[in-house]
This record gives sequence, structure tokens and C-alpha cells, in this order.
Amino acid sequence: MPDSARQTQLELSDSLSRARRLAGSIILPIVCLISISTIAFTNDGLSHHIYNAYIYSILVVGFLVSWCGLRINSASEWPYMSMLVVCGFFLLAKFITLILYSTPDDFPLGMLEAMIWLYAVLVYSLIGSTLKFYYNLASSSC
Repeated sequence: MPDSARQTQLELSDSLSRARRLAGSIILPIVCLISISTIAFTNDGLSHHIYNAYIYSILVVGFLVSWCGLRINSASEWPYMSMLVVCGFFLLAKFITLILYSTPDDFPLGMLEAMIWLYAVLVYSLIGSTLKFYYNLASSSC
């Protein structure tokens, strides 16, 4: 394969991985903010999360700082990693409030929601770490 085709392939894989990471970083904070707002406005089996409102407000600020960092410099690794750290603290806050404040009847529902969030954060971290994978895949297929 000529060098120009290899360079084009590497640039394409780099831009695809950046687009996937950017899409994931746009979707995940929106869903997290919707989840936090529904906790504040509903009174269902997950209302025990209202005890953690201060931590959730700090996490909202963390998401906003990461999101602004993505808009300013999307090529840097720091906004993606900071968003992953904020998502990790969001999961930790969910599990802590689930263990401390939920009733036995609401525990399965809260555990299911926390597992869904764990899956979403793991998928986001895998998408965020695929840049090296795509680079190695593109260079080995040449």
C-alpha cells in the first residue's frame, strides 16, 4: 500500500475514533443530567437519591467543566478523562445512596439502574480508549 493511502487510512481512523468519543461525551452528560433532574422532580422508588443532592450538584459542575473543555480543545485527552472521572464519581454516589438510604423494596430497582449506568460508563471508557486500538488496527492491516 502506498504511503499516501496509509496516511489517509490513519487519518480516517483517527477522525472516526475522535467522532465516536465526541458523540459519547455529548450523550452521556445529557443523560446523566436528565437522570439527576428526574430524581429531583419525581417521587418514585429511586427518590432515596435526593439525599445525595449536594454531590450531584458538584457532579453537574464537573460535567459542565469537562464539556466546556471538549468544546475548547477536543483533541486533548484531559476533557475525556475528566468526564470519565466525573462519571465514576456519579456511579459511586449512586451506589452509596443505594446502600445507605434505599428501602429493601426499592433496592432491586436502584441496583438495576446503577448497573445500567455502570454499563454506560464502561462503554464510554472503551470508546474513549479506542484511539490506540484504531491506530494499531489501521497500521497492521497495511
